[in-house]
Amino acid sequence: MRTPMKLRFDEQVAIVTGAGKGLGREYALQLAARGARVLVNNRAHAGDPVRSADSTVAAIVAGGGAAVANYASVEDEDAPQEMLRQALAAWGRVDIVIHNAGIARSGFFTRMSATDFAALMRINFLAPVALTRAVLPHMRERGYGRMVFSTSAAGLYGNRGQSAYSASKAALLAFMQSIRLEESGYDFRVNAIAPFADTPMTAGYMPGQSDGRFSTAWPAALALWFAHRDCSASGDTVIAGGGVFRAARWVEGEGLQIPGFAQIGAEDIARHYAAIRSLDPAIGQDSADDCFRRVVAAAAPDS
Repeated sequence: MRTPMKLRFDEQVAIVTGAGKGLGREYALQLAARGARVLVNNRAHAGDPVRSADSTVAAIVAGGGAAVANYASVEDEDAPQEMLRQALAAWGRVDIVIHNAGIARSGFFTRMSATDFAALMRINFLAPVALTRAVLPHMRERGYGRMVFSTSAAGLYGNRGQSAYSASKAALLAFMQSIRLEESGYDFRVNAIAPFADTPMTAGYMPGQSDGRFSTAWPAALALWFAHRDCSASGDTVIAGGGVFRAARWVEGEGLQIPGFAQIGAEDIARHYAAIRSLDPAIGQDSADDCFRRVVAAAAPDS
């Protein structure tokens, strides 16, 4: 088998949020090792002897790379423009954004306060949206951009005790698909990773998985591919962890089609519900417009 050339990011500039620890740190270190200049974002925590963003920057610089630290909390109103201005002041461009910062809080929906629910939506969803809003005009003007969102299997499938977290991560996927369509007129690609990795944030969610199998290097390999100029994929979601990489997407089944303008009642739905809920075959759609067009075609009197 022919060994592919090593993917490089020379002269490119990346913003990585939540890059002080865990996956974000791994993303930043690997991008820098391959030539990227990295803005390392991580909020400063009171009482920490060393700011985590500074630690990541120090490791990058020690390895001969280029990086600057940013201490903004991603949910702060001024954070997106602050990160953009800092990257432009340091290097004059932004090519890559990896939206990694996020929080996880568990609790059954009926026991979780509205404040806690809103906090997860604000940090996990609205903060990436705000940073995207800040950066997209710059990418559009330059005719180039790569963006990676950090979603979750919980965002794809839901999970007990994680209604808020699941909702915040699912919202990212719908948002990603919409900007994929809106920014399709130039070399812009946006994809999402649903990682399983042994990090400080997942310590309570992945018991017994700290034996090295779920290294941060696995999702990082995918993140680097999604961030690279040679990646033509856009709108993909890939589950990554433990050496496993699996594409995931929302699909619909062929379902039930009533000919012409025949009437149907709840009893008919009950009788045919097994066919309605079947996903064999599974059909993917490129957009809501495509879904509607297919429904219109199937609903035609002569179909």
